[in-house]
Amino acid sequence: MSYNNSTEVHLPENWLQRVISSSFQASPPATRSDLDRNQGDLSSTTPKFPIIFKVRGLQPDVRLRVFDTEFHVSSVVLKMNSAFFFKFLDSPNKQLSNATNVGSFKYEWDTVVDKEGSWALQAASSIQASYNHAEALKGDKDTHTGLFHKFLSAIHGEPYKLVSVTELGSLTDVADHYCALPAFSKSVLPPLLERQFNIKDHAIPLITIAVKLRHEILFQEAALFLAGDWTPIPRVKLFITQLDPRTVRAVEASRRATGLLVLDALQELLRIKNKIPIVDSQLSRMRHPTVTLPYVFSCIYYNCNKADVDEDCVIKVLEGLMESRLRLQSVSIPPRAGEGCYKNYFLCSKVADEDLPWNRTPKDF
Repeated sequence: MSYNNSTEVHLPENWLQRVISSSFQASPPATRSDLDRNQGDLSSTTPKFPIIFKVRGLQPDVRLRVFDTEFHVSSVVLKMNSAFFFKFLDSPNKQLSNATNVGSFKYEWDTVVDKEGSWALQAASSIQASYNHAEALKGDKDTHTGLFHKFLSAIHGEPYKLVSVTELGSLTDVADHYCALPAFSKSVLPPLLERQFNIKDHAIPLITIAVKLRHEILFQEAALFLAGDWTPIPRVKLFITQLDPRTVRAVEASRRATGLLVLDALQELLRIKNKIPIVDSQLSRMRHPTVTLPYVFSCIYYNCNKADVDEDCVIKVLEGLMESRLRLQSVSIPPRAGEGCYKNYFLCSKVADEDLPWNRTPKDF
């Protein structure tokens, strides 16, 4: 990881509202479901002795006490990756902590729990006993500590594992709280590829997370399963109220583009069906209400013979619709539209750059 000498940091427009919501900055609560102990739960293995994040050329000068665990990190890394720490580590009301620190640490921050059960990191010198309501904590300490450990791993470029979609959402909330979404967003692709989430069945929460992270690959993957859903009542229509209007517009634009490809292909197949038996027989199955177009088209496409001139024309008509744009499914057998768990899905949908529900230019958000 490299750092330049510039200290200029552009804070998101709404950073102040995001970090000052009470007398101290409360981190979002997490639940036990965020980290499943049976699936490589980092929190269950988080040691109680100090966890030291080392960066070449930098010495840890920040001690963060998260419940029973200490994290030793460099203030340079925190400030470069988190607008929260850039703003508050050296703020005037935190400078008293420097006089009370011992050893090599310039900053010491400790955990505080508010009356509502949310926890916060706050400069140790400014903590008053009356602020702390440890008994009100929502969730358990190991869960919160494990999430924070993964967050620090992410902004340091260290590997970490994701165990659930819920955990990814919780980590995104932590990154949002510390105004570190850009750094966290850059870290999620390797654990996503390793974990192999069922994106099809979690498209709604994942597309919401992707928008918050401005993560184009994850967004396109989730949007594909919403735009390419050819069931009688697509999920995007069932859960449309859960999505941001800009996301809905992006998905609907992608679905319309896919629909035009479907219409063109269907018109051509209807024109030639009397000459090609397999086309005629498969299209006749559409009379059944449960049979969807992706399934019918796949039965035609994968059973046509390229050696036959007419059937090769059918393959060319359908090849665009049968294309798979999935990028987060590293399996030995490539997924195919209209087959298996994708029986009712086209996998070729793509959201155009101009339809993405965020501005691609700003680097801080």
